[in-house]
Amino acid sequence: MVKFHKTAFLSLIFSIVGVIILIFYVPRIDQTIAKSRGLRTGSSSPTTHADNIGSQPASVRVSSTSSPQAFATATQSVSPSSTPAPSPTAFVCQEKAGRIEQTAIRDGRLSLPMEVRIYLPPCYDEDLSRRYPVLYLIHGQNFSEDQWIRLGAIQTADRLISEQRCPPFIIVMPRDRLWTSPRESPFGAVFMEKLIPYIDSTYRTKTDRLYRAIGGLSRGGAWAMHLGISQWQYFGAIGSHSSFYFYGEEYQTKHWFEQIPPEAIPRIFVDIGKDDFLKEPNQQLEEMLLLFDIPHERYIYPGRHEEIYWQAHLEQYLLWYTSAW
Repeated sequence: MVKFHKTAFLSLIFSIVGVIILIFYVPRIDQTIAKSRGLRTGSSSPTTHADNIGSQPASVRVSSTSSPQAFATATQSVSPSSTPAPSPTAFVCQEKAGRIEQTAIRDGRLSLPMEVRIYLPPCYDEDLSRRYPVLYLIHGQNFSEDQWIRLGAIQTADRLISEQRCPPFIIVMPRDRLWTSPRESPFGAVFMEKLIPYIDSTYRTKTDRLYRAIGGLSRGGAWAMHLGISQWQYFGAIGSHSSFYFYGEEYQTKHWFEQIPPEAIPRIFVDIGKDDFLKEPNQQLEEMLLLFDIPHERYIYPGRHEEIYWQAHLEQYLLWYTSAW
């Protein structure tokens, strides 16, 4: 009987110990397992590695290896804006030819309107953000504003621009109907007060003087020299082709040159055919430029005072005008 009671007593003790273990230790073991598996007790939602990063950003964790490793949070999503936008490509002009517009400047000082042809370079209507230098070309006496077009100025400009030998630019060709001196003709005043403002307000031009040039042949070259020197604030280059200076303007021209700061003197190009009947007046222009120590270029080529001469040098003229642009 005693032996039986000892066995029963031991069984009772083991039962009580088992109950105590079930009550106090099993829940703790479950919590430890849950933590090791990344589960929060009392919740079915998974945690992320980012929860234990500390001071690192919530969405990125840098591993100890040389390659960074990213850990996304449960609420993180990839935004379309995170992909860099492609950079805009530069505009490429596919046109090979510009176009010509025609207008007329009306002024009470003129008996007839000043007719004007305007050359706009290729892709002028497509590249709307671009502004252009302007070249003013004046025709010779007994001719009209289309003389430079007949000589091939438009085709030459198209070709040089297409070949990227010069930047795109605008050409303005006004008509001078009056063949009197500048003191008697309103052409110069209307040119400066009406034509230039009209061009700058109507077309996308570069208005700085360095991007505005004036040139002409024969009488037109005399006008170019007259306006380019007397109104030097408006022009960065002057071309005088087979030309001269207007009679009686020697002293006035000296005064104009004295008013120009040395660093602001426009570039000057002078040329003449060696058999041109205006060779002597052209030489006087050369001597005046030398007398006032005005930097310039002067060329004497074979040829006469005729359109075939100017056609032969048209490319040289346009390349010279545009060389500073």
